[in-house]
Amino acid sequence: MKKLFLGLFFSLMAMNTFAGNKISVSSVSVAPGQSTTVTVSADITSDNIWSMDFYVKLPEGLYIPVKGGTTEGDYTQNAFTVDATWNNDFWTQGTTLDWASAAWKRKEQAYHFSYGVDGAGVKVGSAWLATFTVCAKSTATANDYTITISQVEIANEDADTDQDPTMNTAFDAATATVGSYAATFKAGGTTICAESALDFSSVSGAKLYAVSEITSTSAKLTEVEDGIADANKGYLVMGLSGDQKIPFTDGSSSYSGENKLVGVTAPTAIASDAKIYVLSDGEFHPCSGGTLAAGKAYLNCSGIEGLAKSITFSFVETTGIRNISSDEDASNTPIYNLSGMRVKKAQKGVYIRNGKKYVVE
Repeated sequence: MKKLFLGLFFSLMAMNTFAGNKISVSSVSVAPGQSTTVTVSADITSDNIWSMDFYVKLPEGLYIPVKGGTTEGDYTQNAFTVDATWNNDFWTQGTTLDWASAAWKRKEQAYHFSYGVDGAGVKVGSAWLATFTVCAKSTATANDYTITISQVEIANEDADTDQDPTMNTAFDAATATVGSYAATFKAGGTTICAESALDFSSVSGAKLYAVSEITSTSAKLTEVEDGIADANKGYLVMGLSGDQKIPFTDGSSSYSGENKLVGVTAPTAIASDAKIYVLSDGEFHPCSGGTLAAGKAYLNCSGIEGLAKSITFSFVETTGIRNISSDEDASNTPIYNLSGMRVKKAQKGVYIRNGKKYVVE
């Protein structure tokens, strides 16, 4: 019997109603009986913040596991602690997090997340502030779900969450989309890393690549010909653009070669002295400091001398040369020469587009 998969598209953005405070939740996907990581980010403009609280309501079929275990927990309890990771660097002015908790609350019928500081009000900036695990029950069915944040409180020293409306933020409902992994792709290439295996072979135009070798100027791409992206591994996808839904799979890839792409499934801090290159505008560029978004991949170029300001693609030949079609000629996707350099217009010769070679005569 074919296994049913659940894709959770989880995206919340606060309405900019008062002082501009916003909270958002990352887009994620999860299969029945499996789990994934959700990221909560915030953009807070209010000063003198002492505490922040919000309540998440999940639909039947989704749950947050009990801390230290994977059971679904007893929903009749008054409270139980759930898995969550807090970002101490979220608070500015050198102030660290003093308390943090996440628990199921029977009274509110919601998961209550609470965090704050003691002794001094601070201004917080724009960063991820928490991640938590969300699971799908093995009995989850293929339906769209509504996920809501029922209450948000951003308080000052006097706990003026109601008296001072500039501290508060309103929210819209979010939806959980069933059936596939939802992601946004760019024509010049997109790195991806998912917590469950994905099948790109059934997605028209998609080409899946591993980075088989890194030089000081070039990332050599080898096509993963079966189109399967194994769980928790980084890949480069070409040939797609815009919002796409990629099916999950029970299978695993037959690709056994090198893959220098490092994937992340949760926000990952990048050290200021790290030789990390991330994809941007069809090339890999150095990135130091900051945070790499969940679901992306990067190149770790430590140990490589004479690194260029950007690393371009070059392709390991896996397909034959063919003539370009009129549809491809009209495409806006990037064009590369055989040295992996991007060109504005193909003249007479052999070029690469969407991971395939073609001849301009």
